[in-house]
This record gives sequence, C-alpha cells and structure tokens, in this order.
Amino acid sequence: FNRVLIMVGELSKSGFMCFNYCPRKFKYSYIDKIRTPPSPQMMRGSDFHHFVDDFYTRVKIENGKLIIPENCLEDIKENSLEIVKNFIKFEKRRWELCSKTNTPEKYFFPVYQEIKLRTNKLVGIIDRIDYHKDGGLIMGEIKTGKLNWKNVKKELYFYKIIFEEFYPNEEIKYLCVYSPESNKVKFEPVNQEDFKIIKKEIEDILFKIKNNIFEKNEGFFCAQWCQYYPICVGED
Repeated sequence: FNRVLIMVGELSKSGFMCFNYCPRKFKYSYIDKIRTPPSPQMMRGSDFHHFVDDFYTRVKIENGKLIIPENCLEDIKENSLEIVKNFIKFEKRRWELCSKTNTPEKYFFPVYQEIKLRTNKLVGIIDRIDYHKDGGLIMGEIKTGKLNWKNVKKELYFYKIIFEEFYPNEEIKYLCVYSPESNKVKFEPVNQEDFKIIKKEIEDILFKIKNNIFEKNEGFFCAQWCQYYPICVGED
C-alpha cells in the first residue's frame, strides 16, 4: 500500500514508525499529505525489492540444485548491484541448508511474499513469511539501509498484528531480518511482552491521530535530516 491508498484513521507500518520518530512529521506527511521527493536510499531499496519480488518466480530447482538465470542481473542499476549479488550468494547458501531437509522447497520458497493486508485500522505490505523447521511461521523483513534491530522488531510486531488478525488460525512464532548490505541475518523467537508493548503503542498512536494530537519531537538533527523542518520552524 502506498500512502494514497491509506484511508483516514488508518495506520501503515511506515506511518507507525514515522509517528514514533515525530508525531508532527507524521501529520505533515500522512494527514496534510505534503509530498517530498524519494531519497536515493529509498529508490535503491525499491529497486532491490523489485528484484526480490521476481527472484522466486525466475529460479528453478532441478535435480536438487538451485538454478538461477544467467541474465538475472541485466536490469540491475549500478548502485544496487552489490546488494543484489550479496542476496544471490545468501540464497545459494540458504538452499544448501534447505536441501538437507526432507522438503527443501517448502523451507526455501516463501509461504507468502509481498502480501498486502488491511485490517480494521492497520494496513501494510509484508515482505515475506517462511516456514520454520518446527512448523512455526517466520515473519521476515529485508532492509537495504542501516540495520536497527530495535526499530525492525517494532515493524515486525506491527505486521504480526495485521497478519494474525487477517489469518486468525495462523501464528507468527519467529522474527527475522536480512541485510543484503552486510549479508547477515538477525533472528529471534517472538517475545510476548515485547508484543504487548507494541500493541499498546499502536493503540496510543491511533488514539492521538483520532484526537489530532501531533506533538513536535524536536532534536539536534531535525534541520539536517527532516524534509519538513522549514515548515515546522515556520509554525513556531
């Protein structure tokens, strides 16, 4: 879901994280809908996710081997090439591990990928969900930028809420994030106390949105990093 598809009173994962960072910034972006151009980092991430979206429909498994088309890198932009190559290396190693199981394709290919879900008040696009060897589901996210596990966990718990509300008979038991920049994975089981905290945060944010409470979270880097800083300063 892009911002245009978010209805009044709804909250996306990006909006949730934006509100956590600065409620006033959320207002400018999601309520007032003041547009800002995408950053080079955002464009790079978008290009990478497009590649990953197509990857699992292009690869094949033949005689127990992972076959990746030779031309899969043809349309990749220069600034995304390194992280795409890292991703391919990572998937080759992951296939080697999956191939040691009785049902390798079940664990290699995502159960769900890029699924768009909308519940009563929350909307989002989930990167991927995979099977764990114990039968549980893994909520996965891919981050092309700097990895902040604390923030990523918030995003994954946000998606867990949406997914389990949409699929009440399914349960996310694990959280996972992959960074193609470092070619590393962070993985841990769901912590119910953390989950409760995030649910409460979301409830508080929805309450503030409904009641037009958008405090300014001013910090040292606002002038350097926030696109809305000139507007924000002008309102003081």
